[in-house]
Amino acid sequence: MTRKKHICCNNLNDIIESIALQETGLSHILNAEGEKIQKAIELATCVDDLVKINYSLQDTLIDVTSLETVLFNKLRTAVSAECDDNPPIITGGICIYVYSCTCKEPIGEVSIKIFSEEGMLIDSSVTNDAGKYCIKNLPLGSYTVVITNPYTSLEETIFVVISETEKYVSKSICFTKPINKYVNIKGVVCGCGGVRIEGATITATGLSTKTTLSDASGNYEILNLNISDKFVVGAEYKGKSSITYTNTNPIYTSYIYNFKISI
Repeated sequence: MTRKKHICCNNLNDIIESIALQETGLSHILNAEGEKIQKAIELATCVDDLVKINYSLQDTLIDVTSLETVLFNKLRTAVSAECDDNPPIITGGICIYVYSCTCKEPIGEVSIKIFSEEGMLIDSSVTNDAGKYCIKNLPLGSYTVVITNPYTSLEETIFVVISETEKYVSKSICFTKPINKYVNIKGVVCGCGGVRIEGATITATGLSTKTTLSDASGNYEILNLNISDKFVVGAEYKGKSSITYTNTNPIYTSYIYNFKISI
């Protein structure tokens, strides 16, 4: 099967025009050789002079014929090429495989987003049951792949370049499922002068979020907050907030956090 070459029409016209210009130059050379023969006949004093002119003319004709053959092949190639002002765009693809770092099993339903180099969202989807996500027909260029950790909802970023030498790029990423821990949090919510506040909202966030209200004595308690490697707790009352506590190394099962809100 012969594969046609795709050539821009403007380039094809330039090739044919260059052949025509070279043909014009050859016609001038042949015309000059004809004039030289006529002059030689007028000035020749013997047959030997005409023989020398004839040899010179043969050398010129051989060179012209060789060049004509080259130009003919060049023209034949040009006119047989497919004229196309919109040559096919080279494309590639990206494949992502998501699996568990612990058991090496694939993870499905993982959110994946593909962004162009300019930051435009190209695709948003999820991995299949085999932990795979693939997208094709992407033009050559740089892309950003954003993968959402299925356990923490944090985003991981991978940068990918699709090129003529690497049209299809495959990447693998694994996530570790955090070990669930549970903590109990209690304390007191006070205002200025140590006055205890009833009805303040206390919010604690780990892998889950729990809220509660302080009682008439300003006391509160949050039980069995599901956490991984950290949790955050804060208090709010009538639009005013306390300082927020962040525990990044929860090694105990119970914690006391007292809050002061300026009211």
